[in-house]
Amino acid sequence: MSQQERQNQDPERENPLGRAGDPEPSGLPQPVAAASVTGAGDPRSTDDAADDHRRDLEEALAALGDHDDAPERAEASEPTAASERAVAREDDDASEAVAAPGASAGPDPTADPAPQTSTTDEVAADVPEARGEPGHRPETETETETETETETETETGARPAVADAGPGSGSAEASATTSEPGIASKAAPAAAAAAPEGAGQNEAATQDGAGQNEAAAQDGATGAPGASAGAPADAAEDAGAARASAPAADAPSRSAAVAGTAAAGSRRAQREKRRRTRRLLAAAVGAGLVVVAGGGATAASLLPLPNAAVDLGVTQATVPAGDAVLSCAPEPRIVEGTTAEGSDPEFAPESETASSPIRATVVSDAAQRLPGAEISALGGDVLQRLVERIPEDEAAESSGSSAEGYTGQTAETASSVDHPGWAVLRAQPLGGLKSLAGMSRSFNANDGDLAGYAATTCQAPSNDQWITGVSTQVGRTGLLMLANPSESAATVDLELVGTTGRADAANLRGIVLAPGESRSIVLAGMIPDDPAVGVHVTSTGAAVNAVVQQSVLRGLTPGGVDYLHAGAPAARQQMVPGIVVQAPEARPDSDVDYSDAVPQLQVANPSTVDAELDLRVFGPSGEVEMPGGATVTAAADSVTAFSLAELPEGTYTVALQSSESVVAGARSVRAGTGDGEVPTDFAWAPSATRLANQHVVVPPQLGDTELLMASAGGEATVEVRPVSADGTIGEVRTVGIQPTRTQALALSDLGEGVAAVLIDAAGEPVYAAQRTLTDGGHGISVLPVPPPSEGQRNIAVDIVH
Repeated sequence: MSQQERQNQDPERENPLGRAGDPEPSGLPQPVAAASVTGAGDPRSTDDAADDHRRDLEEALAALGDHDDAPERAEASEPTAASERAVAREDDDASEAVAAPGASAGPDPTADPAPQTSTTDEVAADVPEARGEPGHRPETETETETETETETETETGARPAVADAGPGSGSAEASATTSEPGIASKAAPAAAAAAPEGAGQNEAATQDGAGQNEAAAQDGATGAPGASAGAPADAAEDAGAARASAPAADAPSRSAAVAGTAAAGSRRAQREKRRRTRRLLAAAVGAGLVVVAGGGATAASLLPLPNAAVDLGVTQATVPAGDAVLSCAPEPRIVEGTTAEGSDPEFAPESETASSPIRATVVSDAAQRLPGAEISALGGDVLQRLVERIPEDEAAESSGSSAEGYTGQTAETASSVDHPGWAVLRAQPLGGLKSLAGMSRSFNANDGDLAGYAATTCQAPSNDQWITGVSTQVGRTGLLMLANPSESAATVDLELVGTTGRADAANLRGIVLAPGESRSIVLAGMIPDDPAVGVHVTSTGAAVNAVVQQSVLRGLTPGGVDYLHAGAPAARQQMVPGIVVQAPEARPDSDVDYSDAVPQLQVANPSTVDAELDLRVFGPSGEVEMPGGATVTAAADSVTAFSLAELPEGTYTVALQSSESVVAGARSVRAGTGDGEVPTDFAWAPSATRLANQHVVVPPQLGDTELLMASAGGEATVEVRPVSADGTIGEVRTVGIQPTRTQALALSDLGEGVAAVLIDAAGEPVYAAQRTLTDGGHGISVLPVPPPSEGQRNIAVDIVH
């Protein structure tokens, strides 16, 4: 029966993969799993099929070695011919196969050599072209080569179904385009999958991969049932009959085929290179299809898995402004007896003449809105309310002028607030920024063991603070006072460094402070009999306030009292302004030991390496020589003291540069007049931070205050605006700062009743301190200038998704 008669008799056989015109034939080979490697109903096991496949592949490779020798190929066995046909068809993989009467079809060099898609939408719908419709001429240069290989297959007798068809049978054979399992061809996979050649192509597509379709390839080579996985047994018979009925090629085509035999050898190396590439691609695709068919979990393992955490980079997060919180230490108290480490000491009755007033000031914004502010005890009880709080939604709005259109600032001050314990000032934020506020406490006593003068500027809590100037010698008491003004708990760790090294006490770490809780610790119980101690206070959780109450008692003679504040953090450069040196004739001279009643510089070196220091001293008239030399050494893990007693009378600033990060501070002494036992007082000046803008300085209510300012590197300007007790902000006073000089500005020169000053600095770095003296007495205190008002805070956040 001719090919046309077969098509007329059974139209469905026009496309063996499905009905004619069906764009997605129902018989399209699907991705095969490991269980279907040998075909449906094939009695052979997977291992047998793999062995046959390896044997067939070896024979096919041997046949390729003598590809242009037709007689030797004619003597090859049937499996060898089948493998050679599979390789030939693989060489034409992904090319568009067309044929016409009297001509052979060859692969299109422009076609995709190895389509790598399993999408069935790309199945070719042009069935007549796929099955070799007459009138279509090949367009490749390798048609002679393909025809020669096809003719050789016919002459060997390896395929009896086409033995008498002649060389023209290559048209039908070449019309089947290579189709890998589950891979859609761009030309005509529909016709190829039904013919024995299609079975061989299945084998070729996976022969270097898993070997899963080897059995189908052999059956296709012999025309036996099961030639293709899932293909009907009679498909091979129909395909063979169609090839047998194909018209014979004419003589010129025959001559071209013979001529092509000679050219085939020169192309052998190129074909072998292409075959290796296609085998690798086919193996990868075949293995991928097996995994996909075997289960989604396995298929997912071949894909790149996302990281558990994807770093999105570091960004800046704006922290909402909260209340400005400033805490003032309690008034000085006498420690009675000895106490256990880490416990609160007992205190003796206070002096009958002691006075300890608190003063606080809050400043409005440019719209003259005053923030809500109040002074309260550490536990939360309100002591005095300065300003009622503004509704939060109104306070959050930014405004540059008042409702009447005025622009300017005003202030509110509270004075003479009496509270012996910790006092806390809270000021409401305005316009998303923390408000300007300040508070101070002053203490003065004429009798008792704490006779003297002390003042403190109230500080914002911190997680890291260094305090120097502590003495634990006999008659000297250093009382560390801690407070937690926040609503979260804090865990405090202490590090004590003295003249002989670090302290190794038991209760230095893990001191827990609940919200609103305070604690006092006698430092002599942790590092006894040391004349110079540095205290490092760190906290986790909430920030805390830390202040040391230092007092001196020489036998029965009081030697003064002061608050020791935290200074600048440890660094290689430090500036210590506010040092006061009395004239030698004013210093006490008696049988009482006044050896420590002298001005002195102390440097705490917490590093493990000795620090080389270069010291410079700036006086009222300029730089002066440092007593004992400008280059000195501060021992590692200890505190080193340097005497300043040889300096002339005046006020000074010490600038130091160090090879290691250090902390510094200086002691000043003021002696009274009289015969016999001379009353004295002392003050401690911590290292200072550079002045910036919007500092609020509230001078102590008791005593006369001066600003002592210095610059080490060049000229600068400082603008000072006085704030009166009635809230009026006065005119700006500009002070030019000369390098290497310590300059003083008395607040009394700014006007009467100055309750606070606003400070802004520009130019080279300027450092300042407050020095307060009592009238007609011996009281002295040196206070740091509070840090500038904190603007809107941004913190670095490393986001990990």
